[in-house]
Amino acid sequence: MKNIIILFILFLMLSFCPLKVFCEDTVWNVKDADFWTEIEEENPDFEKEKNKKLDAQIELDFNAQTYEIDLIDAINTGIQNSSSYKISKYQKQYSDWEFRNKLSEFLPDIGYSFSLADLKGEFLVGGVLPRAVHETVYSSTFNANMEIFNGRRIFEAITLKNQQKAKKHTQNYTKEDLIYRVSSAYYDLLEKKTEIEIYKYNLVEVQEQYNYNKARYDVGLGTKFDILRAQTELETAKADLENAKFSLKVSQTNLANIAGYPIFANLQPKDKIIHKLELVEKDKTPEVLFAQAVSVREDVKAKEDSIKAVRAKRNAIAGDFLPSVILSWESAIVGTVKVGGRRNDTYSLLVTVPLGKNLGINSFTRYKMENNNYLIAQTELSKMLKDIQKKITDNFYGIKSGEEIINAKNQQTISTKEGLRQALARMRIGEATYLDVTDANRLKTQARIELVQAIVKYNQTQLSQLLETGGMNLMEIKTKYEEAKKLFK
Repeated sequence: MKNIIILFILFLMLSFCPLKVFCEDTVWNVKDADFWTEIEEENPDFEKEKNKKLDAQIELDFNAQTYEIDLIDAINTGIQNSSSYKISKYQKQYSDWEFRNKLSEFLPDIGYSFSLADLKGEFLVGGVLPRAVHETVYSSTFNANMEIFNGRRIFEAITLKNQQKAKKHTQNYTKEDLIYRVSSAYYDLLEKKTEIEIYKYNLVEVQEQYNYNKARYDVGLGTKFDILRAQTELETAKADLENAKFSLKVSQTNLANIAGYPIFANLQPKDKIIHKLELVEKDKTPEVLFAQAVSVREDVKAKEDSIKAVRAKRNAIAGDFLPSVILSWESAIVGTVKVGGRRNDTYSLLVTVPLGKNLGINSFTRYKMENNNYLIAQTELSKMLKDIQKKITDNFYGIKSGEEIINAKNQQTISTKEGLRQALARMRIGEATYLDVTDANRLKTQARIELVQAIVKYNQTQLSQLLETGGMNLMEIKTKYEEAKKLFK
């Protein structure tokens, strides 16, 4: 009888207050705190020692330098250290010098020569009369040659000038694309870091669930099935956290590679909240955005200049039939030491009219080859514009649907949190089972993950649209980034 009374008392305690730790302000009572507040603040339910140990495991397994960065830090580092941007910069400089080198060919060649000879012996005068001579002969000559017209050279200079302009636009676009890729990678890193915090929180909850079921089982009120199910949920929570840590490491190396950080660096975002970015005007239609993009995009300008360069290269073949005009001048002082020197000046004009290479057949076939390159470049530009139009349209509707998805996911996090609260309350009065609680907890965790992913995807779509419309620049992103953080506060 005494044992029956003890068991009845334990049953009441577990029913209305299942373990003291659950009756206090713990995750099992489902806090009223906002989701982002729970993520931003230190998790009080995760023991400090365990939290410290877990954070240490998140870092790489060797002595890696830690960088605490925000979005602007990452972009600035990328502009300074990125290999792709440096390459585009050096290519632009090479093109500048190549064009200057071609212009130098329009300048005259100027030279000077001096000769001194000692003549001793008999020499034939007029090729007939022998004469004994001992003279020191010298000559001092200045000369200048200038090709005042060369059709091929003119077209080659035009080609290189357009290539130079194209390289400048390519460098600018490389910088814009770098800002986009660094920003996108930063938000991917922030997403993975936030997911770890969510899974850490989930692990605490699942651990408490396991402890609760084990306590019930130890006093004879639970079943073996509940213990096994709780153990399964606990192992799943641990696996989810491990996968999240691995994903974080991948995101760290990806951002490090793009932005020029050491690959083994431990990159940690300063932001603890993923703010929703608003970078493009929502009232503009895809048609308006496309028209804007065509007029300002650096890669479009680069392609247009490349087409001009290909056309000039094709037209340069006409130089095979255009005349070459060379003007030369030479001034010399010739004489001997005994007699002295005498000056003479020579002016000459050389006009060469070629008739093509290999009877003109070689010139004709090369023209056809370069003309096809010209047609290819035009077709590539047409394809580029269509691709831009498609991306702008996709991003336009992606942003619209993204807002709806974020609102839905935000409401879902609220609903699933309340659902867990209701499941716990119903379980305590015997109207729900442990399976209802685990399902509710899983839905709550999944809703939080999906909300984070939805916000990151929305921000990345905004960044993509800013790039596609030609408005990508550091100051614009910095302004919008700071506005988003102030708006949240």
